[in-house]
Amino acid sequence: MIFPSDSDPCCNGLGRESDQGIYEGQYIEDEWNGFGRRIIANGDFYVGFWKDGMRNGQGKYVYNRDNKVEEGEWFDDEFKGA
Repeated sequence: MIFPSDSDPCCNGLGRESDQGIYEGQYIEDEWNGFGRRIIANGDFYVGFWKDGMRNGQGKYVYNRDNKVEEGEWFDDEFKGA
């Protein structure tokens, strides 16, 4: 998990991506770091922890069309399991 120190330039924000997705959560130096959620244009979404713009730590990804859920540990943007 990412917990910024007092010296880290961390902020919370909401941003729209060029592919019509949305990210809401913590940033450090313009990268998704900490806790946040990303809603993708196709309706899929991820809620959980991020490190350097990738899913890392505990999180939940919900596939809109397949009604599939991956919930558990993520590392370098890949689901590793419960």
